[in-house]
Amino acid sequence: MEAWAGVEQRRLAVPLAVSHTVVTDVTVVTLSVAAGDIRGTGEVAVGPWTTEPAETVRGGALAAVQAFTGRATVTEVAGALAREPLARRGPTTRLLAEMALLDLAARTAGRPLWQLLGLARPEPYDVLRTVSVGAEVPAGPDARLKVKLGGPGDADVLTRLATLAAREVVIDVNRGWTRDDWRRVREPLRRLRPQALEDPVADPGLLAEVRAALPGVPILLDEGIRTPDQAVAALERADGANVKLAKMGGLLAARESLERVAKAGGRTMLGCFVEPPSTIAYAAQLAGLAGWTDLDGHLLLVGGPVPPRLALDVDRPGRPEFIQ
Repeated sequence: MEAWAGVEQRRLAVPLAVSHTVVTDVTVVTLSVAAGDIRGTGEVAVGPWTTEPAETVRGGALAAVQAFTGRATVTEVAGALAREPLARRGPTTRLLAEMALLDLAARTAGRPLWQLLGLARPEPYDVLRTVSVGAEVPAGPDARLKVKLGGPGDADVLTRLATLAAREVVIDVNRGWTRDDWRRVREPLRRLRPQALEDPVADPGLLAEVRAALPGVPILLDEGIRTPDQAVAALERADGANVKLAKMGGLLAARESLERVAKAGGRTMLGCFVEPPSTIAYAAQLAGLAGWTDLDGHLLLVGGPVPPRLALDVDRPGRPEFIQ
């Protein structure tokens, strides 16, 4: 099997501020694999959420796919991900290798990847628009917002959100609240009653207190969810988990996580980081398995107006891309 990989720095069109950092640029690593005249490709972003340097991702994925000796099928790719050398690689490296190899498998079979995986046909999904810490909150009856908090003005933001006619509001704190913060935001948050609250605090005892104060508001964990077992274990402390391909190491592990959490009676969100459109479209094949689809990270890279819905080209062989 032949393989090529490259690295490119990309600046965000819209910086993303969360409770613990501001993301202004990412490094995109691309991978291309070929068997004869059929080629599969993958693309991932490296940012503050990963400990894998871009060159480690590039070199690791390149070495792993060059050592791939099986045929390009879903079964063979899944087996390769579970064995050396891919099994010991970091999650971003595994995602890149998986994406390119599964694209190759689907193109070899002449079928769309979602179909090859036995997934439901991906439908257009409504965009859950991310609002950075400190950014102006959009208003409107059709607004679907994921608002990042963890700053000094959180109580004011929550109070303003409660006055807006937004159709859906998810609050994401990235474990940014201390006990003092919780005392300040508790009543505004109770008045708002968001659709979901994601990773409000790091302290398990305080998390239990937050959960008890917000009956009926699902609490989702994200920061420590990197394996299917950890996703299921989140139900011991919260109501569900946010599953991200870049943390799970690929679509196959993310699918297992979503299915197992749902089977256990938990709530699920399919999330992302700031990633290229092709990576987000790859993840969107799993949207039908999640209660919330939070896949807008590519819009921070490409810029421009935020569309209300996103649709995939799902009929061509290989992995999907967004319809322009």
